[in-house]
Amino acid sequence: MDHTMYKFCTNQLVLPVKLFLGTFPFSCLPGKLVQHWHVGTRLCLKTAEQTPLTGLYVAKLFHEAGLPPGVLNVVSGYGPTAGAALASHMDVDKLAFTGSTDTGKIVLKLAARSNLKPVTLELGGKSPFIICEDDNINKAVEMAHFALFFNQGQCCCAGSCTFVHESVYDEFLEKAKSVIPSRKLSNKIDSEQFEKVLRYIRSGIDSNATLECGGERLGSKGFFIRPTVFSNVEVNDLTASIDISMLQERLTNMINLG
Repeated sequence: MDHTMYKFCTNQLVLPVKLFLGTFPFSCLPGKLVQHWHVGTRLCLKTAEQTPLTGLYVAKLFHEAGLPPGVLNVVSGYGPTAGAALASHMDVDKLAFTGSTDTGKIVLKLAARSNLKPVTLELGGKSPFIICEDDNINKAVEMAHFALFFNQGQCCCAGSCTFVHESVYDEFLEKAKSVIPSRKLSNKIDSEQFEKVLRYIRSGIDSNATLECGGERLGSKGFFIRPTVFSNVEVNDLTASIDISMLQERLTNMINLG
């Protein structure tokens, strides 16, 4: 063996806490769990108040499979109470949060005001989808719809602001509208998200954007909204600039790519 010096890190996090969103309650779990178990760290998981049963059931399955007690701990409750208590707790050594930008800001403040625990954030935002003049328009329409309508538009990386080159704008718009009737969407996660989507659709109408199709509730039960397309949207409109995950596609002429 040569004389290379090896340095091993022995500083183990005592209790990391994961706070995550309700729109992907199962698929988010593996990434939250495995990385800590690889290094032998226990974990506390705070489920979203909208979808608490998934995390609890997965924890039950792990327990039945022989996972030692205390390796995975699940806390259910509301953000302002249970979530805030975990983010502020002096014995929590690390936080990871997946969710909205506004809630992420609160998590950072609570972590800083307590023991200055490190925080990892995965937040939602506006993700532009850019259509160039030499793109395959049929494929572009297909991908633009998937980018936005995946998981009923409840996705932190949804392509909710579509920029289309002016030379193919009209063609893209017509084809985007033509596939809307065949699109089937599931329920919104709750009444709050349902009302938020309708509120921003109304703001698009009030800002004189052109409502091409949709824009209203579908049926009288549940939280279904017709797939919606706006055109002629100003980039500084509320519908185009606010940080939301909404069931709506906005199409804007793109003069320059930068």
